[in-house]
Amino acid sequence: MSSWLGLAVPARTDPAVVERLSGAMRQVLGDQAVRARLLATGSDVGGLIGNEFRARVEADVRKWKSLVGKVRLDG
Repeated sequence: MSSWLGLAVPARTDPAVVERLSGAMRQVLGDQAVRARLLATGSDVGGLIGNEFRARVEADVRKWKSLVGKVRLDG
């Protein structure tokens, strides 16, 4: 199991705003000092954007929704 962090915006956000945010995130994650700090914490530094990020979120929702449906919480 692993966790990840992502930045999401409402579906109807202006594409220019989405591109500006994506560019800013690429710039930050490309900074060697930021990368070094994240790697020092044991993090992997990646960068899924657009449809790749959407696919990751949707896949994780399907996986965990299926698992939660199988778990009994009453012990």
